[in-house]
Amino acid sequence: MLYAGIAIIITGIVSALSPILREWYAHRKRKEREGRDRH
Repeated sequence: MLYAGIAIIITGIVSALSPILREWYAHRKRKEREGRDRH
């Protein structure tokens, strides 16, 4: 029962963070591409 609760909490955290992480990752990729073009 304890593991089920932990799994639900982790799933909630991951689902909340995934859009933020995706946005950050996309932003980082864009910045790298711009940096490459500048040089």
